[in-house]
Amino acid sequence: MEATAQSESLLELGKLPTLPSVAYLLIRSATGEHVNVKDLSDLIKSDPAISAKILQTANAPYYGFRGKVETIERAVSLIGLTAVRSIVLGLTVFNCFSIKKETESLFDPWEFWKHSLGCALAAEFMAKRVGYEVTSPVFMAGLLHDLGRLAMYSTQPEQYEQVIREARESSATALQRERAIFGADHTVYGQRLAEIWNLPEVIAQSMRRHHAPLPRGRRQGGGRPSVDQLVCVADAFVRNLWIGTQDEDIPVPIDAEVWHFLGMTAQDERGITQELVKGIQQVAPIFDREVDMATLHTEALFKANDTLSRTSVELEQQRALLQRELDSSRFSKALYENFRPGLDVSETLESATRVICNVLKESKTLGMVWEPGAPEARLAVCEGPNPVICFQGLRLSESVHPDVSSEERLRCFLTAYERGMTEQSLQALESECRLILLPFGCLQAIGGGIVIDMRQRTSPIPEWIVVPLSRFVGLAETAVERAWLYEDLQRRMDELDKAHKKAEIFHEQLNRTDRLLAVGSLAAGIAHEVNNPLTIIGGQVQVLMESERDEDRRNRLRTVFEQTARITRTVGKMVDLARPHRPKVLRTQIKELIQDLTGMFRHRYMKRQIRIVEDLATDLPPVHLDADGLQQVLVNLLINAEHAMTHPGVVTLRARTGFGGQTMVIEVEDTGVGIPRENLERIFDEFFTTKEPGKGTGLGLHTSKRLIEEMGGNLKVHSQLGQGTCFTIHLPMAVKNEPLRILEEKRHNRTMRILIVDDEPVARDLIREALSDHAYIVKMAVDGRDAVQMVCDEAFDCILLDLVMPRMDGIEFLDWLHSEKAPVKKPLPSVIAVTGVAEADRREEALVKGAVACVRKPFAIEAIINEIETAITKRLIDRSLGAGS
Repeated sequence: MEATAQSESLLELGKLPTLPSVAYLLIRSATGEHVNVKDLSDLIKSDPAISAKILQTANAPYYGFRGKVETIERAVSLIGLTAVRSIVLGLTVFNCFSIKKETESLFDPWEFWKHSLGCALAAEFMAKRVGYEVTSPVFMAGLLHDLGRLAMYSTQPEQYEQVIREARESSATALQRERAIFGADHTVYGQRLAEIWNLPEVIAQSMRRHHAPLPRGRRQGGGRPSVDQLVCVADAFVRNLWIGTQDEDIPVPIDAEVWHFLGMTAQDERGITQELVKGIQQVAPIFDREVDMATLHTEALFKANDTLSRTSVELEQQRALLQRELDSSRFSKALYENFRPGLDVSETLESATRVICNVLKESKTLGMVWEPGAPEARLAVCEGPNPVICFQGLRLSESVHPDVSSEERLRCFLTAYERGMTEQSLQALESECRLILLPFGCLQAIGGGIVIDMRQRTSPIPEWIVVPLSRFVGLAETAVERAWLYEDLQRRMDELDKAHKKAEIFHEQLNRTDRLLAVGSLAAGIAHEVNNPLTIIGGQVQVLMESERDEDRRNRLRTVFEQTARITRTVGKMVDLARPHRPKVLRTQIKELIQDLTGMFRHRYMKRQIRIVEDLATDLPPVHLDADGLQQVLVNLLINAEHAMTHPGVVTLRARTGFGGQTMVIEVEDTGVGIPRENLERIFDEFFTTKEPGKGTGLGLHTSKRLIEEMGGNLKVHSQLGQGTCFTIHLPMAVKNEPLRILEEKRHNRTMRILIVDDEPVARDLIREALSDHAYIVKMAVDGRDAVQMVCDEAFDCILLDLVMPRMDGIEFLDWLHSEKAPVKKPLPSVIAVTGVAEADRREEALVKGAVACVRKPFAIEAIINEIETAITKRLIDRSLGAGS
């Protein structure tokens, strides 16, 4: 852009008229070695206008000649070569540029020419002092050095007046404004004009270099200063005297080194000044002016004062600007040096909020952060002379579109924080600078901002504070996002660690399952071969016990029966090893379950001097729940209580009903070390443990809580350091069945018919013998097909059905019995599944297909009779309810 403007402006120089021959010859002759009066007079005579002006000047009162000067030769001799050259060039050059004196303009031709003549006179004086024999080239170079300015003004007057205006109104120099507006300064224009007019090189060099740095120090080679160096110093000297300046040039000091370079001293300034005044007085008639020393001094004083005033204003503005920058730097320093960002979002937000509140006294600062699009924000509030941070959660009262800008969401949270604030009142407070909203604008992972409330301030804050505040908030938002990303990384690492631990546990469980499958397969084969004989042995022993009168033999038979039961339990555990635990809801006596556990742990606790105490209500009702699951929970709590006892103490097991008999309440309380408050909220978290590595998995309490919740209850903890811990279990109570008197009333009305279906003859006979003693009518079938025929022919109240048989097993029989093809009257007989080896899935399938219970071999006669009585009672109740409806 500047290059284009420069080239276009330089092209305008081509439109200027050529230099008149008189001026051209005068310049050429002046730069030669000798100039005589006759040759100069002949040049002047060739131009009548110039001749008339020379004669007018020679007859002016200033020169005081007696008589009238009528010839050019005499006029040149009287007024001198300097004045003649100035008059000729002044007239011819100004005519080339067509500048009208009467035109109102910031550019004054007289001031311009006065400066040019002063520069020429000063340069000529210096040339004489430094040893120039011929000084006319120096004079001519000084006189024409600023023609570039005249050319710029002549070709583009409006732009050049803008240069003068802006130079006066600012601290910028005229050269700087020329370059900004024209793309080049007047030295470039002067050199170009010298090329167009074919001026001598010595003049062209002075026009190009007169604004170069002042020469100083020692001259190289000991030669005299060049013409352009003399003109450069003379130009600065004249500007320092305020001669011919137009207030757009700034004085340039001439120090001792410059005078030393010229071979002169500062004392020579007086002689140069006198020469200037004399020369200007000689040329003043050209411009119809009269000049004396007093006039020059007065003009210089006014110009100096005007420049000094403008400089003072500019310096005051610069001082105010520097003071503002200093205050801003101190303000920023106070913010930054006290800001302590961390790797925690709340900590970082607190630091930023506190710093602003400390620096801006009598203010209240609110810091907010929120996840993108979230209706909740974390809020930090800081106010007061000794600011204290208060953290709280903040929720939007109205839904906001998730894509709104961070500034709009900050406004919404602010209005939610101050209930009575409306959007209009918020805008009014912002316009009065009583509220400053600084949103986090560049964050991707998190949103937020800082609000500065200055409604309590007695004086307004300076406007410049907003800029360093905004920069500080930009730093704070970066720190907040970094902290949030770190927290998110920690959360993800924790999740990954938990997933890794789960994977390890699952892998371990998988390996254990593989091992147990082999054991289970072996155990299933053993169980099939062992349970049937055990059933026969156990049954026979029970029959013998009932008929035996000798107490010693009865005790021996009881021992045999107990050992068969022990074998049964062992085989059952071997089979269960290969199967995961499945909740089985049974009617459970809590008192018996707790008593079994205390008996189990009493000996273990005694080794550590721990006493276990039962505190059980006397009227505990039965509860329908997963007894194995509850036992697992209580065992885990008792083991944890043992680990918490670092010294002799007491573990108490309590059980009572609560909430008006609606719940069962079980407590396990110890007098151990207690649980720290910071761990209570995490005590049930998966993989959380305070035990040493390798001594705990962090799954015990988590699993216990899950098991209790699966039973419809809850598990809570209360603890105090140094006093102990109490775990409380709340479980729903069992639903009471119809009273047993219904069973008794309907049971004695008639004899019940029982069908035994089993492929083992000895087992069939044993069960038949046992049931016959209890007044049942018993029939037997060898397999499922035989049973189908008998059910079609006779009516039965209950069927004892073996699940594993060679022809039509138990499951197939249940399918037939409950199908529409079965010609059996309703209600159907109750079916109790009996098995010695069937897996859990098989037993559950039997229950789904219609069996009312499932009994594993070998069994106690009393147990099988209880199951039969329960099934028959249910069938009788269902029948009576159906008849009533």
